[in-house]
Amino acid sequence: MLPEKSSYSFRDYATDLRTDELDNSYQTACFVHGDGEQLLVAQAEMLEYDTTESWQKEAVEQFVPASSLLPFDAGDKAVASDRVAGIYVPCASRGVRRHLSVVVQLKKQSDASASELRARLIDLAENAAVYAHTKAKCDMPSKVDR
Repeated sequence: MLPEKSSYSFRDYATDLRTDELDNSYQTACFVHGDGEQLLVAQAEMLEYDTTESWQKEAVEQFVPASSLLPFDAGDKAVASDRVAGIYVPCASRGVRRHLSVVVQLKKQSDASASELRARLIDLAENAAVYAHTKAKCDMPSKVDR
């Protein structure tokens, strides 16, 4: 999925970790660089949208046109192209229902086909969603089969 590079580096940022079920915030990001160039970004953030369509428009369509996105089965809504994959995952039931917005953006890609890139981005987004769901101490089912 990533282009061939002589070296890769990974940087994780946990800017806001949820400490308990009363905490309404969670935000993390992972950046993948190759030879000093940013290749991939994976982000998870606790958010709340009135509709899943609003989430898609704001969180995912800022990276790619809506016409390039195809749905897949995960969370309350999941879409992907060959450049980005996003999942809107149920998280907190207490108070206002909060979701995790998990978005993986491929900034530089290999020579793989569009369908292969999309499939790999979906796998990565699903794994990131399951990981974030656990780390964010979510109490709602993730609806991600991993």
